[in-house]
Amino acid sequence: MRLLQQISPDPQVQAEFDELYRLHADSVYQYLYFFLRGAEICEDLFQEVFLKAYYQLQRNQGRREISKTWFITVAKNAALDWQKKNSVRREISHDPDYLDFFEDVETDFIAQLERKEL
Repeated sequence: MRLLQQISPDPQVQAEFDELYRLHADSVYQYLYFFLRGAEICEDLFQEVFLKAYYQLQRNQGRREISKTWFITVAKNAALDWQKKNSVRREISHDPDYLDFFEDVETDFIAQLERKEL
């Protein structure tokens, strides 16, 4: 947190960020852990997502709220980018039922996260 205070000493931005972290940190971490199957890179990407949120707060200065959907989208994109950059590929069956199953599992996981925070 001290690094973030050096980046932007604005107490309002810091307070908004602290609240976003409190509300969304668990969901973002759980999503990354699920998506990456517990890979150690999860913690690095978690930090990357919240740095993006912090910079977004600085740019918007209260004009746009950052939602849980925004966080999950940024987390998913960060994980996909990491996989592409590191040539990590999942072995996926080309069976359409298997692909539907994976989409259902991801959708169910996101729905569980949303129910948990309501």
